[in-house]
Amino acid sequence: MTTQYLDLSIGERLNTLMDQGLCIENKEVAEHWLRRIGQQRLEQYWRTFYDESVTGMQIFRPGVSLDQVLDIYFLDLDLRKALVFPLEAIELHLRSSLTDAVQSYGGSFATYSQGFLSSSKGKPVMKGIQKSIVKNRRSSGPQVDFERKFHPEMDELNASQKAIYAESSIQYPIGVIVESISFVDLSILFEAISSDLIQSKIAGHFSGFEEKELIRFIQSAATLRNSVAHHERIWDRPLESKFPLPKFMKDDFEKAGMGKNHSLDSIFDMLTVLFTIVPNLEAEDLWSYGVKKLIYNSSDKVRRAMGFPAKWTLLSQWSE
Repeated sequence: MTTQYLDLSIGERLNTLMDQGLCIENKEVAEHWLRRIGQQRLEQYWRTFYDESVTGMQIFRPGVSLDQVLDIYFLDLDLRKALVFPLEAIELHLRSSLTDAVQSYGGSFATYSQGFLSSSKGKPVMKGIQKSIVKNRRSSGPQVDFERKFHPEMDELNASQKAIYAESSIQYPIGVIVESISFVDLSILFEAISSDLIQSKIAGHFSGFEEKELIRFIQSAATLRNSVAHHERIWDRPLESKFPLPKFMKDDFEKAGMGKNHSLDSIFDMLTVLFTIVPNLEAEDLWSYGVKKLIYNSSDKVRRAMGFPAKWTLLSQWSE
């Protein structure tokens, strides 16, 4: 395939799609959606409808219409919207529980103490965190408040000098650190803590997880949160970070015909775990109702692409 198709106009692209077998009833409406959503983004959805039995050509399966492509696009959009609440709940509880656990164990500046972070990861992790704090610096917030109170000498520096000084010379309390770094960086810090006691205390806030299970789950949730925030396709894509099946959920997954060694890597897996733990973190549970409605209204084929097993309705998490 040449790159010439990248320069096609919307009308020319529609003609190409119809030549490939895509059913388009109203070109004016179709042109609206290609302009509204974008050709490159929408292509991520219509390519799932290509006929895999045809080699060397991109041909749609017989009967596939643009309406079907748009249905999948809006399903994915609604899923991303619905996931904002539970993933944010996970993130906020990790931030607060990690802050409390670290302060209780070694004080607000424990992360800078020798041996607090694992010997293999501690130094690069803290170096990355210091860079992340500086990179994410805003005109106001916990970081700036701390600097003004305890490092007034920074008032005399310009922006670039402040960045260099903050990265190399300031130790930030754990409360400022967790509010100044990304969810992904937070998950890296959580894993790097050398004390099993602290990790176990944090895991105690997350409904049945063992600490090592929680570390992997948090990493997966953080990368999914990034995908949601950047409007990436999630409905049928494997999770970028797999995580092991938590022991306390193994019986549930066996009911759906999934073995004890099942590795969680689909949107079905993530949703099922979120349905289990988020109600213990937040009283608001309307998000799960909306997700279940989306899934129950989807076809079997769409659910299979999302990783749903044949017996998924046997799981209590998916009861209507």
